[in-house]
Amino acid sequence: MTTIYPILYLDIDGVLLRRRHAGMFDVFEIAPDCLDFLEWVTPRFQCRWLSSRCRVGWPDGARRAFRHAGARLDDDSRWHVLRLIEKAAWRVNKTEAIDPASDFWWVDDDPTEIDLSWLLTHHRGDRLVHVSSDLHPAALTVARSILARAISMQQNADLVMRYHYQIPIISFG
Repeated sequence: MTTIYPILYLDIDGVLLRRRHAGMFDVFEIAPDCLDFLEWVTPRFQCRWLSSRCRVGWPDGARRAFRHAGARLDDDSRWHVLRLIEKAAWRVNKTEAIDPASDFWWVDDDPTEIDLSWLLTHHRGDRLVHVSSDLHPAALTVARSILARAISMQQNADLVMRYHYQIPIISFG
């Protein structure tokens, strides 16, 4: 039986990379627990970049961002985890990349009003994990806890459904 994992859309700036100084553009460092978080999510989700650094037509923006933030991509084999994450296709609004009927989660620090409205219109507001490593050093630990709970709840629901359909129906009469 093939396991189908939920999709996890990941923003980069403000989530996996944090600003070194408030108000500075493109001066980032690796957020606390970033690599551990990526190593945890990649085997549990179909991970996709949903970042302005990875829009359609922007080649290798994620790797470049991590390299500039200090990741030793060539020296530390753990950073190969970045290659497991695909780019989501979008041009103007991040939600262009999301199928509202899919099983997805989205980690972002600053969704736009348009994106929030889209989530609410499609009754998927609960799928946004709104965390900011710029504001909270433990943001990725919080995101991981939320996602772990979501996975656990889904697995429990799947077990209940599987069990429910395996119970033989006994008829008297």
